[in-house]
Amino acid sequence: MATAAPTREGRTLRLLVWIAFVIVVVTAFGYVLIIRAQETYPPEAFMVPFVAAYLALMAALLGVSLRPGRLALRLRPALRGGAAAGLLAMGVLALMSIGILLVVAGGLAAAAAVMTLVGRH
Repeated sequence: MATAAPTREGRTLRLLVWIAFVIVVVTAFGYVLIIRAQETYPPEAFMVPFVAAYLALMAALLGVSLRPGRLALRLRPALRGGAAAGLLAMGVLALMSIGILLVVAGGLAAAAAVMTLVGRH
């Protein structure tokens, strides 16, 4: 017997996603500000915009997963899982600078994705 998926999420699950979202946004802004304060022209000219855009994309995935609606409800596990994978990958690559915050945010997003899939919210 199939049961209908709940349309509302628990408070804890939404809080996990919000915390991950805030960590990513603050890290992106902090990264850009720190790089701008160090040099006027960094040696890798396209690295800073790429990292900032990548983090903005991960934050957008988490933000869209919080929206209500039937389409967002269906895509929540994929959006959160994609953000978790992207944040964990970038966090491991940048472990010596901003990576630890991204690993934490990726872990929170992964937990939210698993909780969404399992339905324990």
